[in-house]
Amino acid sequence: MPSVLLVGAGADTVYRGDELDLTAVNLLATFKQRGWETIVINNNPFAQSLESNFQVDHVEIRPLTVTNVVDVIQEYQPDIVVPTLGERWTFDLLREVQATGVFETLPTRLVGISLTSIKTVLNPPMLAATLRQIGAPVKHVQVADHYAAAYEMVREYGYPLVSRPVSAQGTSTPKIAFDDASFEANFMEAQALSKKKEVAIQQSLQGMKEVEVVVCRDQSGTLIEIATVENIDPIGIHAADSYAVTPAQTLLDRELQTLRKLAFKITRKLRIVGVNHVQFAIDRRHQKCTSLR
Repeated sequence: MPSVLLVGAGADTVYRGDELDLTAVNLLATFKQRGWETIVINNNPFAQSLESNFQVDHVEIRPLTVTNVVDVIQEYQPDIVVPTLGERWTFDLLREVQATGVFETLPTRLVGISLTSIKTVLNPPMLAATLRQIGAPVKHVQVADHYAAAYEMVREYGYPLVSRPVSAQGTSTPKIAFDDASFEANFMEAQALSKKKEVAIQQSLQGMKEVEVVVCRDQSGTLIEIATVENIDPIGIHAADSYAVTPAQTLLDRELQTLRKLAFKITRKLRIVGVNHVQFAIDRRHQKCTSLR
């Protein structure tokens, strides 16, 4: 019987609720219907996916650390590992798991996204360069390991600027700065949270229109658009306090087609298999589009 290890989404936070956990439940049910043995590792004992006894054969409630994930892989030796339900920090975790060599000693492989693509997603300048190769518009981003280098972004682009730790230790929240004092404080905080002591500095897109294009790609490369979600409130309003509608209501047809084509190109370039949420920022004042992530 083939087996699958699902790395859980972790604890719920103010930025997202249990949507990833519900996705895990549906995914596990699909695997069970097809005769797969299912294994879940999660650090959230209250996760609904762990309570689905008829869908989960083996439950491992442990801290989501490299050691624990490697131990579970070695114990159960699953055929595949699904890393796409825990956002960026799970990608970072699986990258470190790969560095241990466990995937070289066992017939276990990642599905949904390749390790090469994971490394690209976790490296802001590399991701920006990759997106530029396919003609996707991107926001300006720079990685700095000391404050003087980070301040170059202030001189070049001015405020507001967003600071985010590279390879954060656990979950982290991007911080926005509007002056020198807050920028320095945000940089120091992000650097302390970064495993590499590096901080990604990027232009703020506050005030622009956010549009999310949800697409799905199968293993053969076929792509379909699932939905286009338009945020009624501008970027800068917390997601829990803003309205979003689907289908999009105020975009022109040419704008919708442009976003759809870009979402397809990004998904192909990153070789994602499964659902991909591509977020864009539209600057209505200058009729420009920027890839969010």
